[in-house]
Amino acid sequence: MIVSCPACQTRYSIKEQDLAPTGRTMQCAKCSHQWHEKPAHNQIAKTAPLAPKTTMPEISTSRWYPLRGWLILFAAAVIALVVGISVFLFSTSNTMPTAPGSYAPVDHYKPTTTPTGLVISNIEREVVDDGKVTLLIFTGEVTNTNSITTPVPEIRLQLLDEKGVELDFWPADMDVTELMPEETATWTVRFLNPPLDKIFEYRAFFRELQ
Repeated sequence: MIVSCPACQTRYSIKEQDLAPTGRTMQCAKCSHQWHEKPAHNQIAKTAPLAPKTTMPEISTSRWYPLRGWLILFAAAVIALVVGISVFLFSTSNTMPTAPGSYAPVDHYKPTTTPTGLVISNIEREVVDDGKVTLLIFTGEVTNTNSITTPVPEIRLQLLDEKGVELDFWPADMDVTELMPEETATWTVRFLNPPLDKIFEYRAFFRELQ
């Protein structure tokens, strides 16, 4: 799910299971504003209309108890089957997480240039962990090497595992939409509670315009 800071509108990508059933206090890494964020399903539940009442035919006690027993056995069998399939798929997964702390080595990154002469460079990363929430923050620069003012496409940062499989991606926050000749702007990407033990490298790139 996506949440936004009420003060500066900075967006964060989080997993709904990271929020308690009653929500939790969030703090913006950009402006330090704090607010209480509730899970999306709780917010929907508050506004969802009540289901219309339906009239169910009465079932005699002597017929319902045996039927309920068979339904419970069937549900238990389905749950056992799903769990077994999940364990099998997990055990045969091709993903091989690397050791904690080995994520995103700088020498795995190469500056990206578009045909328009915009160059992404000087990417740095930082992990902020307060014991409750972990933030993986990337900052970088984009420079216009053209002799004319050039629009800046959306910059995205992609997290990859050791096999090169995408783990997550997120667009960068940047205050400009175009750059004058030789002008440089900074950008920031924030990942909330990322899988640090699986991240092996990253890739910053411009979103292709259709």
